[in-house]
Amino acid sequence: RDWANENASTARAVTRALLVACRWLDEPENRQEAVHVISGLSYVDAPVSVVAESMHGRIDDLLGRPRPPSDLHVFFRHAATFPWRSQAAWFVAQMIRWGQIEKVDGLGEVIESVFRPDLYREAASDLGIAAPTIDCMTEGAHVESWVLEQSTDPIAMGPDAFLDGRSFDPGELPRYLEDLDISSLRIRIDELPETLVPPG
Repeated sequence: RDWANENASTARAVTRALLVACRWLDEPENRQEAVHVISGLSYVDAPVSVVAESMHGRIDDLLGRPRPPSDLHVFFRHAATFPWRSQAAWFVAQMIRWGQIEKVDGLGEVIESVFRPDLYREAASDLGIAAPTIDCMTEGAHVESWVLEQSTDPIAMGPDAFLDGRSFDPGELPRYLEDLDISSLRIRIDELPETLVPPG
C-alpha cells in the first residue's frame, strides 16, 4: 500500500501493462507465441507440445480421451483480472475454516489495502476497458454464463459455481462458516464479524 501510494503513476502504469498483457494472452491467435515463451528455461522449462496442449485447452481426461477446448485458461475475459474483495474475503474464510487464522481483528483492513479495485478502475479507464463498479459479489452463485450489469459496460461472465454447490456471500461470514460440515475453526462463530469487507 505504501509503495502504491508513493509511486502512484508507476503503479497505474504497471496495472495498465498487466491488463494489456492479459488481454493479449486471451486472444487465441497469440497463444502459440505465449507457449514458446512460457515453455522456455526461464519459465516452466517444459516441452512446447505439453504447454501448447494446456494453453490451447486441449487436455485429455483421466481416461485419455481428449476434452473439448474450453475456458481452461482465462487471463482477461469474465473480469478475471479484477481484484474482487469478495474473493479476498472467501480466501480469508477458508483460512478461518481450517484454523490458519485465530483472530479476525484487522483482517478487513488488510483486504482493503491489498485488493485495490480503485487502482484497477483507474488503469481500466485509461485503456477504455470495462470495469466492475462494485467491489464484492456473491461468489459461486452462477452455474451458467451470466452478465455483470454493475460495471462501466456490461461484462460477460463465466460460470463460477463451487464444487460443493455452496455460494459465499461476503456479508454473511458466520452463516457460511457455521453451515460447513467439515472445519477446524479456532474462532468461535459468535466472535466473527458479519463481514470482512464494506458493502460495495
